[in-house]
Amino acid sequence: MVDASESGTDRLQRVLGRRFDDALRSIVVYTPNESRIHYLREDIDRDAAVGRLIRIEQLYHAERLNNTPLVHDPNLDRLHLSLFRFDGAVVVHLVDPGGAVVGFSLDPGTHVEVDQLTEFYEALFGDLPESLRASD
Repeated sequence: MVDASESGTDRLQRVLGRRFDDALRSIVVYTPNESRIHYLREDIDRDAAVGRLIRIEQLYHAERLNNTPLVHDPNLDRLHLSLFRFDGAVVVHLVDPGGAVVGFSLDPGTHVEVDQLTEFYEALFGDLPESLRASD
């Protein structure tokens, strides 16, 4: 059962911590007005992480626009999540229909399966869009 007093970002951090342990590097919340670091592993340089927000924010804006496309496209429709493999990290973004994106990064080489991303999405937002539900 989900603790109602716990924020979605805190729930996500708990789930990711259990799943990836020390491989979890950071959790960042992006909104149209700001970006903030929710969690940063203690061995990661905060100034460098803040500097990276500018680069990653460009991805965020593209994802936000693809979550609510200007032109209806029934073949693609909304973007719910994305997975990026950089040389130095694995980055996952979970896209909220309200315009926020919560991203987390993992050590390079960490194995992430696309099907796991729906578990993380549900931990963050408390529910899954119908299109992300597994069909039996």
